Amino acid sequence: MGRPRRATPPENWKRWYDLAVWRSKRAAQLREHPLCQHCFQQGLIVPATVVDHIQPHRGSWNAFILGKLQSLCVDHHNNKRWHDNPRTKAPRFQQIGLDGYPVADNDADSGAAR
Repeated sequence: MGRPRRATPPENWKRWYDLAVWRSKRAAQLREHPLCQHCFQQGLIVPATVVDHIQPHRGSWNAFILGKLQSLCVDHHNNKRWHDNPRTKAPRFQQIGLDGYPVADNDADSGAAR
């Protein structure tokens, strides 16, 4: 069978986002799901501007093309990417407190408010 294929280096897979196949998938995703999925779950109506791979493709062409997608606003996309980075040691934020600030997971679990 041969050796397993390595993931494509970032300098190569970043170009995939310029391909017609991705632009078509992105347009279809935003047409079918025009609202940010995370905002909608919180009862907010916010237009999605980013199409995100639910499971990061990590340079795999098959995962890039065939992976499940979700529509997100820029804020939720950037927050997701920040948390997906294993080197990030910062607290995760899942909820927004009554004062409008994010509530850390450990605060949300204990019911504490900011």
